[in-house]
Amino acid sequence: MAKRGRRPDPPELRIAKQNAGKTYGPFATIREAGEPDKPETISSDPYASEIWDRLVAMLTDRKILSPADQGIMVAYCSAYSTVVRCRKLLQPKVDPKTGAIHDPFVVFNEITGATKANGLLGTLSGAERSLASFASSLGLTPVDRGRAAVIEDLEQRDELEDILAG
Repeated sequence: MAKRGRRPDPPELRIAKQNAGKTYGPFATIREAGEPDKPETISSDPYASEIWDRLVAMLTDRKILSPADQGIMVAYCSAYSTVVRCRKLLQPKVDPKTGAIHDPFVVFNEITGATKANGLLGTLSGAERSLASFASSLGLTPVDRGRAAVIEDLEQRDELEDILAG
């Protein structure tokens, strides 16, 4: 009876493929270390600029930052800035004349007397969802950091096996 599936590669080819795509090939330039340039849109926004600088420092220390990450960094910093601005606008305010606290989550229509949720709540919710997604893409969540540690451990183990194999 014939064996099923693809024929296994010979040992020489398996050894040659072991590091495929990590140090050479069409995507080698994407993996080059270095920090991306800060765009003008981020530089002009104080909140986005602050988080950009913190992220660049953090990701450079971990050696996982590349100039190819500029797009996701811009998206993350913009979402962060939106979250900070929405939260500032949604802070309760005290009326200086009456001392009453104004609830920013409810908007009151004086003509009809209707109340509805503040539109900033939807903006805040969307920005927070985007922020969580972008954070995962950049490896900033605890789960993603754990995955990166496992991958690094496997790579170190491979290097050790290569050294021992001579």
